[in-house]
Amino acid sequence: MSETKNVVKVNNSSTGLANDSDVNVNNAYNVNMADGKANEDSGAKSLPACPVETTMTLIGNKWTVLIVRDLLQGTKRFSELRRSVGNVSQKVLTSNLREMEADGLVNRKVYAEVPPRVEYSLTETGRSLKTVIDAMRTWGTGYQQAMLHPVD
Repeated sequence: MSETKNVVKVNNSSTGLANDSDVNVNNAYNVNMADGKANEDSGAKSLPACPVETTMTLIGNKWTVLIVRDLLQGTKRFSELRRSVGNVSQKVLTSNLREMEADGLVNRKVYAEVPPRVEYSLTETGRSLKTVIDAMRTWGTGYQQAMLHPVD
């Protein structure tokens, strides 16, 4: 299965320059930096102008972050992912994986076997979230330690 590359078009009208960057995603996104509003252009999905808000749009729910965390360890089948993620329903996991695939974070590979086998892995863009997950792990560890041993 090949990965689709589309362009994220960032138009910064204050400088009059338009910068196009290749991003491994399955959708095109448009962001207008001058007015801080994302614009729909020829069916492209809109993203917020704020990079933090953009990140939260893509990984802002509990299950997406946990799926990325577990897929950073390598390719997993659906049942393996469901066990490793935790108490998630089949419907919710399926929905999140489909959304992540559409956003270019996850690859889905279906094998023509009986019974069918499906494997999930992170795309290059999905793997780039490792630094975000590592920062969350570091912060969470510090928070846990602070709560267990509060300084009076």
